[in-house]
Amino acid sequence: MPKRKADTSAPRRSVRQTSAPVRFNPCGSAGIPDAFEDMVASIAEEVCKTCPIPMSTDAMQELRGCLMPAMAVFFDAASANAAIRGSEVVEDEDFDVVLDSFKQTKSSKIKAIANKNKRKKTKNK
Repeated sequence: MPKRKADTSAPRRSVRQTSAPVRFNPCGSAGIPDAFEDMVASIAEEVCKTCPIPMSTDAMQELRGCLMPAMAVFFDAASANAAIRGSEVVEDEDFDVVLDSFKQTKSSKIKAIANKNKRKKTKNK
């Protein structure tokens, strides 16, 4: 029997509407507030928009998966700072303290690595 060929007389038109992919967390996200998930999704979307290369949906999903625990740790640290202040409400100052602490730690680690590399270079000479 001969193979049938597709009728190409009319171009195929999809009637589906294109929209952003729906969030899906296969592990479940019952313990995470919807506002927090929406924030992570919007951050990932903005990052992908500013990226110079096109991002696939898998890459965007992976970015969301990486952002979620990082933001949770950041929020926990801000909550701990609020508790130290004696408040149950997390405010902007708490986030600023945590961010400044992170920047100081990061810059000190970078300086330590640079000093270590300098010592290695002088030792090899």
